Amino acid sequence: MNPLRASSSSSSSSCSTSNASASSSRSLRTSRSKKQRRISHRSRGVVASDARTKDADDDAPEKSASSRRNFLSCACAFCCCHATSRTTANAFPKLVELNRESVDVQYVLDHRNEGTDKVFAKAMTMMEGYEHVIEPRKTELFTNAFSKRTGKVDVVELGAGTWPNAKYYDMIASKVDDVSVDVYGVDPNEFMTDYAIENFGKIKSDRVRYESLRGLSENLPFEDGSVDVAVVSLVLCSVEDQLASLKEVKRVLKPQTGKFIFVEHVLSQTNDALRRQQEALTPMQMKAADGCRLNRKTGEVISTVFGSENVDMEYFDLDGFWVIGSQIAGIASV
Repeated sequence: MNPLRASSSSSSSSCSTSNASASSSRSLRTSRSKKQRRISHRSRGVVASDARTKDADDDAPEKSASSRRNFLSCACAFCCCHATSRTTANAFPKLVELNRESVDVQYVLDHRNEGTDKVFAKAMTMMEGYEHVIEPRKTELFTNAFSKRTGKVDVVELGAGTWPNAKYYDMIASKVDDVSVDVYGVDPNEFMTDYAIENFGKIKSDRVRYESLRGLSENLPFEDGSVDVAVVSLVLCSVEDQLASLKEVKRVLKPQTGKFIFVEHVLSQTNDALRRQQEALTPMQMKAADGCRLNRKTGEVISTVFGSENVDMEYFDLDGFWVIGSQIAGIASV
C-alpha cells in the first residue's frame, strides 16, 4: 500500500510548476536471453533529482522470503508511475506541465524521509503471501481490462512500488500477439525503483516496457484522455487526497475505452469488531506504513468519481490478513 501521498513529510500532493521537458535522463537496461528491454528513471521537473543508472542483474536487491510478516507496518500499496516522452510513433503518452494550482509535488518529494522510505521499500518486498492469495482476482481483472485491445496499450500504474504486478502485463503481452504494453510507474518513494527493476527482469515478453516516474497521484503529468488503463493495488489507502487522485485517474483515461483496475483494502463491511480495530489502529498505521489508513471507504469514493453505473466492484474478506483483509476489487470505466 505504498502511497502517492500529499503530506508535508512523506506523502503525495499535487504538483508544482515544473516543466515536463526532461532535464536529465539515464537508462537502466536489463538483459535476458536474446532480448533487451529498457527502463528509464528520469529526472524532470516533476521528478525528484537523483536519476540513477544501474544494471538490474548486477545489483538486484536481495528478495525477502518472508510473506506474512509485518502486516501492520507493511499494509500499504505501491505507487509507481513511469513516464517518458518520445518522438517516435511508438511513444509513451506525452508528459505535460503539471497543474500550477495544485499541490507542489517537488516540495513534497524533497521533504520525504530517506530513512523511512528505504525501510518501507524493503518491507514491501515481504508481501508474497498476499500476492499469492490475490493472484486469481488480479489475473481476472487484468484479463478483462485488456480484452479486445490491440496494438500499443498505454498504462499508468499508481503506487507501482516494487512492481509485483509486472507478471500480469507479461501475461497480457504473451497471450495476445498484436498487443504491446507501455507501463508508467508513478511513485514518490525512489527506493522502490531497484525492486521494480528486479521484477521487470523476470518478464519474458519483449513487448512490455516500463518507465519510472517519481511523482504524486494528485497531480499527474499526462494529457487529458491519453491513457488506456490505470492501475492501483493497495495504494488508495495512503494517498493524501483520494478524491483528487481519482479525479486525476479519470481525467487521464481515454473517454469511452479507458479502464481503471483497483484492488484495495478498506474498512470492514462485515465485522464490527474488526472495524473498531481498524479505526483504533489507523493513527499508528499511518506513521508505520507511509500514511496508510485502515478505515477508508474507498469503494464509495470510486463510485462517486466514476458513477456507480460505471463501476463493477466486489467486496471480500481475506482470511489471515487481519486489518488489511477486508478488500474491494474491480474495474471502473470512463
